[in-house]
Amino acid sequence: ERTPIDIRILALNLVSYEPPHFTFTVRCSSGTYIRTLAYDIGQTLGVGAYLEELRRTVVGQFDLTDAIRLDALTPGNWRGFLIDIA
Repeated sequence: ERTPIDIRILALNLVSYEPPHFTFTVRCSSGTYIRTLAYDIGQTLGVGAYLEELRRTVVGQFDLTDAIRLDALTPGNWRGFLIDIA
């Protein structure tokens, strides 16, 4: 039994649909469980649903498009990629 919490879904977009799989993007408030969202969508459609893959692309000020691949880091350059916590 899950305890309900208040969340906000700011955007939910269907990216692709190849039955029985679909891909969507979501912009949501913190505390949102995307696995639970997928389950709830399946319950609403009467078909059941679960996640096959989950990729977080933005967290606060951090965006995946700004990420550095691990294989790009070297013992000599990694400090240059650190973000000041201030």
